[in-house]
Amino acid sequence: MFKILKSADDRIGQEIEAGIKFGKWLLVENMQEKISAEFDSILSPQIRTKNKQKIIKLGDKEIE
Repeated sequence: MFKILKSADDRIGQEIEAGIKFGKWLLVENMQEKISAEFDSILSPQIRTKNKQKIIKLGDKEIE
């Protein structure tokens, strides 16, 4: 099952973070041609390993 979000949703950043953290599927509607720079790390993943855990950076946060 997946969650549907609108691109104008105030909680989109938090929902994407939860999606990454807990493996949730997200569908984002009404995306503009240009996306906020904070999502660059998701579109071209910059995954690294720290203490045997995979870490991805989302904006200024690191998510395990």
